[in-house]
Amino acid sequence: MFNQWLQLQLPLSLVLLALLCARPWLLQRLGALTLYRLWALVPAVLLVAMLPDLNWLQAPAMQSYQVLAKQLSNTVREVQLMPYLWALGVLAFVVLLLVQQWQLRQVLQQGSAYPAQSGVKALQHEARVGPMLTGLIDPVIILPAGFASRFSPLQQQQMIRHELVHWQRRDPWFNLLGYSLLALSWFNPLCWLALYAFRQDQELSCDAQVLAAADTPQRIAYAEAFLKNAADSNTFQPGAGWLCSTTYYGAKNQMKQRLTELKQHKPVRQSAVMAAVLLVSTLAFGWQQQLYAAVDKAEPAAPIHRVEPKYPVQAAQQGISGYVQAKFDINPDGSVSNIVITKSVPEATFDKVSLTALAQWRYQASATGVKGATVQLDYMLDEAP
Repeated sequence: MFNQWLQLQLPLSLVLLALLCARPWLLQRLGALTLYRLWALVPAVLLVAMLPDLNWLQAPAMQSYQVLAKQLSNTVREVQLMPYLWALGVLAFVVLLLVQQWQLRQVLQQGSAYPAQSGVKALQHEARVGPMLTGLIDPVIILPAGFASRFSPLQQQQMIRHELVHWQRRDPWFNLLGYSLLALSWFNPLCWLALYAFRQDQELSCDAQVLAAADTPQRIAYAEAFLKNAADSNTFQPGAGWLCSTTYYGAKNQMKQRLTELKQHKPVRQSAVMAAVLLVSTLAFGWQQQLYAAVDKAEPAAPIHRVEPKYPVQAAQQGISGYVQAKFDINPDGSVSNIVITKSVPEATFDKVSLTALAQWRYQASATGVKGATVQLDYMLDEAP
């Protein structure tokens, strides 16, 4: 899996770099609602990049290996540490998220009941954390201490509406997807920057959606509530950074940008989003298929794990040499299957040992594998030049 995911890092990095560089311009020209939807380019490009090879080109050229009578058995192995390091990083990331999730459970257990909001359960916490939405299936709105006394009824309404919009859009699920991609690509710095920008754009677009039809008093109340909540919030703010199943209302580091965006409203341009997704997906598909074609035309890679056939004792004693030609498929995980002996000289002398050895060969993992790979095993009494 590591090798397949590593191959996806180039298209993933290109689309992330494009979004990060164009983000200020897109926000100014198209607005937060459209910008947030443009992050759909990331899963679209990944899905296209994982499509199989549709070129159906000729099988790679035949490779040839010598099998000597004096060499009974020799195993060639290539130890790869990177997959284990990658898996260790993914595990550490998951453990960190679980710890953060445990901290969130403590917050939920300490909360006191608050009237449900539009069918969504609400809690009030003793500390000034929130408002925030948590939960993938059973959503909960966590409200800060003194919520009713610190904020006016209009401010309360707007702040709760913000969290309800997150739930209506299923933002916690999109956050889970983003953190899952980051867990798999923890070694890619662009993914860290992109997730931070994605969470910012999520809040900006939620602000824009809440205030889409708001009048001036509602906009003022919303801005005042945001400033007051950001100033009063505690340092520990679950959902402001790590937790994938939360959305957070008043992160201080977004204050200036969010206040600027509150002054304007740009409707979502769905046609621009669809055109961008279609264009980028088409370019990614064309690039991916050309890459497959280049790989198919290239010299086939040597096996990373090769078991040498055992030279038959009787053939060695009688001074018999020869060769075997075999055809097989290389699976995406690098294993070998569907082995067929296409030609053997002398007939049937070296077939059994060849099939036994080839079944244990391993190649580099790939996205699609190889159909119809061929190999020739030359059985020789002495090594040829």
